[in-house]
Parts: sequence; structure tokens; C-alpha cells
Amino acid sequence: MGENGKAGKAKTGKERYIKGAVLGEGTFGVVTKAEDTLTQKVVAIKKIRLGNYREGINFTAIREIKLLQELRHPHVIELVDCFPHKRNLNLVFECCESDLEAVIKDKFIPLGTPEIKSYMAMTLQAVAYCHECWVLHRDLKPNNLLIAPDGALKLADFGLARVFGSPNRKWTHQVFARWYRAPELLLGSKTYGPGVDMWAVGCIFAELMLRKPYLPGNSDIDQLGKIYAALGPQRRRRGPGTRRSRITSSSPLNPRRTSASSSSPRPRRRSTCSRRCWRSIRAEGSARGTRRVTRTSARTRRRRRTRTCPGPRRSSAMTATQLAAGEDSEDSATATGSTGARDRGRKG
Repeated sequence: MGENGKAGKAKTGKERYIKGAVLGEGTFGVVTKAEDTLTQKVVAIKKIRLGNYREGINFTAIREIKLLQELRHPHVIELVDCFPHKRNLNLVFECCESDLEAVIKDKFIPLGTPEIKSYMAMTLQAVAYCHECWVLHRDLKPNNLLIAPDGALKLADFGLARVFGSPNRKWTHQVFARWYRAPELLLGSKTYGPGVDMWAVGCIFAELMLRKPYLPGNSDIDQLGKIYAALGPQRRRRGPGTRRSRITSSSPLNPRRTSASSSSPRPRRRSTCSRRCWRSIRAEGSARGTRRVTRTSARTRRRRRTRTCPGPRRSSAMTATQLAAGEDSEDSATATGSTGARDRGRKG
């Protein structure tokens, strides 16, 4: 009975898993491939170093365990087990030997439109589920999007994830990798929401299309410069009593925005008298069936305005025939005066 009881007792902790090759090594520990003796499945064991007793367990590990125990989704990594061993904490996940970063860097793997759509659809489903559960991931990048053996994408690494929704809640802006960090985080904002995750998703989408990082900045200032060079400067929100900003960008990614619209001077608006005269001239020309009347010089417009509108209350306007007759009389008078002056000069 004793031997049968010992044989029927389920194995727990380290005895349950048979460790294999090392898959990778990160900041907080080592990830090892193993086999689960109970389910006969291949798993990945993430060993987290605890450090000395005063510091205790890393708080990011506690946060990751807490959130992954609550999240259950086909495109979110599954936490199978958790057990301590010596001075380390071991987290057991489902095994995913590849990630999206390796797929992007491998030039022999085709990344056409169907593959990009599939990867983006699975990423958006995972992020949408996290936001429905009021969880911000805050560390989205291709390295944290794992590829399962069946081809499904799994969102992993919830060490920086936080629960959001409380009003006026302030967090640190030192989250995300710099290449996937939103502009508000680069500018030091401590109040943000799901938009920071969506910015990182957009950067991942561009990286899938280009097969290289879209905004690879060397520093926070350089990162902001690359964002503004690619997408244009950040627009101010229009509030009461404010005017629309005229700053535009000539970036090739924004063909509708051109610098010529902002640099060109605003055309001067003609006065009421000038508009009336021009309207009457166009109406006269269209009635006669002639071609469109061209614009005249500023001197002629001033002369017509003074002739047709001597006072501000007068609304009548001269017709094109009257204007032409007045110009002919003025030209003949000018010609007569110039001829008389020429004859006087000869006599003198």
C-alpha cells in the first residue's frame, strides 16, 4: 500500500519537469526548454533570480504572475505553473521557440500581405483583450510576440504591465523600448492610456512592412526627431479662443500636407466697390457673348472705383461700354495735351 501510494502521488515542483536546452537569457533570468511529465508537453521554464533576502522577490515577477493567472486568451501566453527552487523562482510557460523579431530578420521567410495581415490580426486581438481587461502591456515589441509551433502568435512578457482605469493615476514614462515609445512618453508624460500600446502596434506593423525598424532613434531627442521627420510635427489641440496651427510637413508619407500652403501669402481681399465693378464687367461681357475679361492693373481699378463709386452709399456701377468710352476720352485728352506741349517746345 505504501509503495502504491508513493507511485500514485503526483510530482510537483522541479520533479515534474525534465529540463533540456537553453532557449535564451534575459535581464532577470534564463529560459530553458523542458518536458512536462504529467501532460507530456514541451514547456519553457523561466528562472528568475531572487537576489538577497532584503530585496526579496522581484516585483515585476509578482506582477507578471498575478496578471497571467487572470488573463486567458488564445493569443496570450499561458502560465502553466510556478514553483520556487533554492533561491530562484521558476515560471512555467507554454513553449514557443521563435518570435516575430526572428521572422522579420530571416530573409528566407516570406512576409507577404497575407502573412502580415495574419500577424497583425492576432496582435490586435491580444492587445484588445488586454485593454478589455483594463491591462496596459507597456512593453510591446517584436521580441515579446512569440510564435507557437502551430503558427499562432502569443503575447508575452507582462513584467511592465499595469492595471489602468483609475482617474488621475500617474505612472512612470520609462516604459517600452525606445523605438516603440510614443511621443507623449518621450516628452515625459505620466498620465496616459491604451494609446501608448497602439503606437507600439503601429511601429510593429511598419517594421513588418519594411523588414527593418521604422524609427530607430539613438536617444530620446533623436527619437522625437525621427518621429517628426516621418509623420510631421505634433499638432496642438484646438481649444476655445485658439486658432488652428498653420504648421505643416512636406514628408513623403503625408502627400496632402505641403509646405507651399503654409509659405504662400494670403491673398488680399478686394473692397466692396472693386467687387461690384468687376461683377458688372463680367456680367456685361457674358451678355455680349465675348470672351472672359482679364484682370486689369491696380491703377485702372482705382480709377474705376473712384468713377463708379464716389460715395460709400452709392450702389450703381458703370457698364463696360461707359468705362471704355471714358478711357478713350481720357486717352485722346492725354494725346492732345502731349501734342500741344511738343509744338510749344518746337516754337521755343
